Amino acid sequence: MVDGAMPSPRTVTPVLLLALSFVCASLLVCAPTHAQHGGGDPQLVPAAVAAAASAFEPARQRPDRAERSDPAYDPYRHDLRIGLFPAHVMGAWTQTHVGSSARAELDVMPRLALAAWGRLGWARIGGQDGATAFGAGGGLRYFFIDSTVTRSASGTIYPLDPGIPPDADAMHTATGDDLDVPVAQRMGGPQMVPHEVDYQAVVPMRAVHALRLGYDFAGGPQAGRDEDLPDESPAIDNRLHMLHLGWGMGSHWNLPAAATGQRELGFKRGYVDVLVTLPALAEQRAIETPPDGFDASFMPVGVRLGLEGAMDAVIDAWQGLGLAYKIEGGALPGYSGFEAYVYVALGVELDAATGSNARVQARP
Repeated sequence: MVDGAMPSPRTVTPVLLLALSFVCASLLVCAPTHAQHGGGDPQLVPAAVAAAASAFEPARQRPDRAERSDPAYDPYRHDLRIGLFPAHVMGAWTQTHVGSSARAELDVMPRLALAAWGRLGWARIGGQDGATAFGAGGGLRYFFIDSTVTRSASGTIYPLDPGIPPDADAMHTATGDDLDVPVAQRMGGPQMVPHEVDYQAVVPMRAVHALRLGYDFAGGPQAGRDEDLPDESPAIDNRLHMLHLGWGMGSHWNLPAAATGQRELGFKRGYVDVLVTLPALAEQRAIETPPDGFDASFMPVGVRLGLEGAMDAVIDAWQGLGLAYKIEGGALPGYSGFEAYVYVALGVELDAATGSNARVQARP
């Protein structure tokens, strides 16, 4: 490599993807929610392996009796999840831009959900101009493992109610029956009651593994590649239709303040998708004039992986309102030569209970 020259995108791409996959996997496995305090809690992978034997059976574990008594805190209750991102940042080798995006997911029936997403760039930060980056898609999510697991939670602190109201006269009155009188009264002293007790609660959380299948349409400025002219990479507008097939793993929670010290509602999910297209489904438009004899090579397969989720119930009056986040990286197929990108978005989450989930309707 010549001193001062830029590194080759083909060298940078695998390094970026490997680093991003490590970060996403670390966040998914290691980042606890408030409901998972207490140490030693099982992670999603062991729980999923334990549930694999009954993955295709409709029956699932029941949460403990106290949580089951109030359907408002069922982890399956909020079956519509919408994330709105007024501003996101998407960086790639050819162009970095700011845009807006959104995503939505609806549990239409047990083990099956519909998902949709879209994004549009509206301000270029750096790199090539002459084209606008965009993307949209949707698909099915089949939860081949979907179970309720219990996790230890750090409980709230509140006064203990022993169920025996103090009675000043009874403390000094002999009854003749020691079995019916508390020890504190028999000894003539005041009733000794601890003022505060730290309770360790067990709370239910929804653990899922999903098969992801769907369609995507995306485009934007990228660098064309020609195997016969490796030193040339004129900018092109790469647009393509593609199918995605992947796997996702996540958890959902819907917890009362009595169990965790504060109201908690949300989810987190990690995913990886393989993107597939055909020459007939992809097209390129030259942004920069290519050199003579340049013919952009076609890449039929791409990949993306990411982490997304929400932290709701930040306002008591609107418990379904909260913070949404999404981090994604990958490389699109087509005529871009497997060019890597990174996408980061923060926004507003809207979670609602529509009643479309049959499991919510059937619960007592």
